[in-house]
Amino acid sequence: MSDSGPTRWVAIGRIVDLRFAPGAAVTVDGREIAVFPLPGGAGFCALDNSCPHAGGALAEGHLDGGEVSCPWHGWRFDLATGTCKTIAEDSTRAYRVREVDGVLEVELPA
Repeated sequence: MSDSGPTRWVAIGRIVDLRFAPGAAVTVDGREIAVFPLPGGAGFCALDNSCPHAGGALAEGHLDGGEVSCPWHGWRFDLATGTCKTIAEDSTRAYRVREVDGVLEVELPA
């Protein structure tokens, strides 16, 4: 997460219950977040689910290596950082994700 200041970890669901297609959309604290498995089973990452360009649901996009493309207009985002590969100024927020006993948690502001 790019914000400084105190944070907290919030459970978003058991891995076996989340439906990754390719991402899983979850809502926590009023934020819609897209959670993705990282290539090669290297863990998970999360981005705001709404593409900054026109609001397409990134969880429904196309994964290609370490990037997701918006399903509406193809804008590409780095899964680890949220950096937009199409127009850098239109990047999205990335969140850290961890797995604790089969449950995914996302790091949010306190």
